[in-house]
Amino acid sequence: MPQIMTIACLNCQPKRQESNNSEPEKFGEVIGKSPAQSANRTGQEGRKEKLTKSIWIYTFFRWIPLASLLVYFTASIVYPSPFQMGQKQSRKLEDDNMLTQADKELILKMHNEYRSMAALGKYKNRDGYLPKAAKMIELVCKTSKIKKMLIFKISILLNFQTWDPELEASALKVARRRVMAHSKDRDDVGENLGYFTISGPNPDFAKHIPQMVRNLAEEIKEHGVKDLNLPTDVNHFMKIGHTTQILSDRSTKMGAALVEMKPNEFLGVFHFKPAGNIFGREFYTEGRPGSQCPSESTFNPETGLCVLPEN
Repeated sequence: MPQIMTIACLNCQPKRQESNNSEPEKFGEVIGKSPAQSANRTGQEGRKEKLTKSIWIYTFFRWIPLASLLVYFTASIVYPSPFQMGQKQSRKLEDDNMLTQADKELILKMHNEYRSMAALGKYKNRDGYLPKAAKMIELVCKTSKIKKMLIFKISILLNFQTWDPELEASALKVARRRVMAHSKDRDDVGENLGYFTISGPNPDFAKHIPQMVRNLAEEIKEHGVKDLNLPTDVNHFMKIGHTTQILSDRSTKMGAALVEMKPNEFLGVFHFKPAGNIFGREFYTEGRPGSQCPSESTFNPETGLCVLPEN
């Protein structure tokens, strides 16, 4: 019986050797190494693996800015931002308002810049500068959000500042009359009227609209005021009344519209609420910037303006 078992074991042994020999050479080398050598080799492989991961991570974060720019520029072409849409949008709109979103952004920005100049004491009077304003309000009604789906199926929110839609509608109602005259059916709404002409087949609205705002906002620079009280002289008031409305700290909201009165003649109507020009009162309160801001507002020391919460 033992001889049979020995023969059986001898018959099994070569098979095991063939099985071992069929293993990859690398496995045989590892088996043949000492524990210290095996540990060293395992450590080297671990370091290589970590190095490879580090390289991939570095490459990934290095290319993020480039990839972001690629997505942005692709999206700006396929799905332009509100500002870009304003530039490309046709001015022949169904509701007659020829102002694009880009125009609205610019007009609002310019009005707040002039108000900031007055608040910080940097608005030039004909002689010197106007005094600082204690509670000048920033003319921003709210922030609109537009959700867009990009070409790469990435969802984003585009934020942009806008003005009061009701005041825009009331300004458009007046503008549709196509008459260079102030309206009378206004309830505590201030009104400025602007006008410009354009000749040529490709009118440059980007040049004329800002110039129209400057003409309205820089009257005091040319004609001057003695103090912040509205002048009782009607002739003098007619020369500076647009600017006193723009610089009024009573007004917190605005809206505007632009229409073509006649071929190449354009009328701009700007509405403000509450109305700013009230005879017998100062058009803004003199004082240290932000010293009398409304309690619900926050003061921006860089602009000198009181920022009301969004509504």
